[in-house]
Amino acid sequence: MRLRSLAATLLVAVPVSTIVAACDRNEDTGRDALEQDALERDLDRELELALQADTAVQHELGDVPEAEPPVASAPPTPAPEPAPPARPAPRRAP
Repeated sequence: MRLRSLAATLLVAVPVSTIVAACDRNEDTGRDALEQDALERDLDRELELALQADTAVQHELGDVPEAEPPVASAPPTPAPEPAPPARPAPRRAP
């Protein structure tokens, strides 16, 4: 009985102490500062690119018509006439 009690205590105490030790750390590992520096560097680069003038030369297209030519509309097609009703086959006298 005593061995079971000791084993149960250890099975509960070890995970609890591990969780407490892992969550209790308030150390600043420098990761936050590195992430902040990387974000600032990316934002500065994007701002610099946004403020630069376009380097591509914009050619004016001369072969495009200025206005669309009017399209001649075709006369409307008449609606199809309904099919005549089907006639039943004539009955033959026996």
